[in-house]
Amino acid sequence: MSAPVHQGERYVPFGDLTAADVRGQAERIGSAGSWGPLARAAKVARAWRELGATMETARVERVRELEPEAVVQWAERTWVISPAGGMI
Repeated sequence: MSAPVHQGERYVPFGDLTAADVRGQAERIGSAGSWGPLARAAKVARAWRELGATMETARVERVRELEPEAVVQWAERTWVISPAGGMI
């Protein structure tokens, strides 16, 4: 999956993200807060944390190493792509 994900000063294709990148993304989004209008951000941060746990369990280093269908589902859950298929 080639949808770009902002990682500090660069963009990385979603499939190329490492487990460390995924953990960092969860931390950055989670640090925004979790109440009121930020409740959505908390859900997205949780999805990133769950993706990291899934990668750890599957013993993969990059997102693209997961099953292709799972990569698309994770891209939707982490808001890399919208459920309708477009980029967010």
